[in-house]
Amino acid sequence: MRYCFIIANSRLDYFNLVNVKAEMSVETGFILITDRQGTANIERSFKSSLYTRHVLDEINYNDCRDILNLYLKNNDNRHCIVCTNEKLLMICARLREIFKIHGAKPYQYIPYISKRQMKQVVSRAGVSVPDFIDFDGINSCRNLTEYHSFIYSTLGPYVIKPLDGGGSEDTVIVKEYKDIEYWYKTSFKQNEEYTAERYIKGTFYLCDSFIYNGEIKFAEVSRYLSPNLDFTKGLPLGGYPLRDNSLKNKALTLNEKVIKAMHTPDGAAHMEFFEENGNLVFIEIGARPPGKSVVNCHKLNFGINLYELTLRYELGLYLNFTGDVNLFHGWVCMPKIPGIVKKIEKPKLNSELSINWNIKVGEEIRHLPSSLKEGTAADIMCYNKNLQELISDMESLKNYKLYS
Repeated sequence: MRYCFIIANSRLDYFNLVNVKAEMSVETGFILITDRQGTANIERSFKSSLYTRHVLDEINYNDCRDILNLYLKNNDNRHCIVCTNEKLLMICARLREIFKIHGAKPYQYIPYISKRQMKQVVSRAGVSVPDFIDFDGINSCRNLTEYHSFIYSTLGPYVIKPLDGGGSEDTVIVKEYKDIEYWYKTSFKQNEEYTAERYIKGTFYLCDSFIYNGEIKFAEVSRYLSPNLDFTKGLPLGGYPLRDNSLKNKALTLNEKVIKAMHTPDGAAHMEFFEENGNLVFIEIGARPPGKSVVNCHKLNFGINLYELTLRYELGLYLNFTGDVNLFHGWVCMPKIPGIVKKIEKPKLNSELSINWNIKVGEEIRHLPSSLKEGTAADIMCYNKNLQELISDMESLKNYKLYS
């Protein structure tokens, strides 16, 4: 039997495993390796399509290797490993290498591990990046006032972020001393490496791609409602696709240049950048699909499911990049705002809304979200045949209170 190992702990239903399995002409056993968090994300249809699953306290290389050894008795490149979690990509690449399985290998993920290396690599290709310096988190706390003054004098307002982090977790915008002082008390981790980069006040965008045989087969640009960090301040996180225009063309050129410079392996890629005074400034790129509701929005707008494509690619199945274009969907994640939920108010907009509620009447919310991974009051998908009306409705949600 051929085995397909899915190593993941979130968004398992995005793989559309039931339909993909129905297309298989080769007997394939789908084996899920996940953790305790991942068991809460397994839908019944996904679970019923599995050959088996292994639940670990924490997904790590040694345990995954031991599990693969239970099934792979000899080198057979028919097997495959599927991964869409950024922090698990290197583990999966090392497993592919030792078991001689097709797919991305460790050296291809090296420039993706550190945001410092990432910016160094793309800047050498002529891509604009924010000014940045290394952040010595351990020693800086001994003379925090002076250290802040030094960074501020070098960069102006700045952002501190983990070198290998994502989702704005443990990230802070520092405009004055109290910002970094509070961050140390609430978010600093001694075992993390950090970078400090110039704070950019511009419009935030994303560009999602799929690379096959070294060529970009799918690439689309979307505009965020607001920068991701604003979610921790109580503003919605959301996005909608761009129509073809000069900015989109510039963004696609930037995306191509970044992917080439990074030698991005075949599969999905997720890039983020700012537009500042007419210039595009690269922020980061991940060698994986986007998160949150972006995947579903792409599926509705372009007929492209980047998770399913990732699974199909690793299985060697046919990949279809010619979906129907239907640019009338946008997504919004509404943050939890401190207070008691006495009454839930569904937004009354011109657009059609599909809402997944994550709050209930009587719930007490004590603080704003600390990152994108927590604190979502509702996931909203918007639809409107008039794109400008859709955008207007989504913008209005920035000031909307879901509950009182």
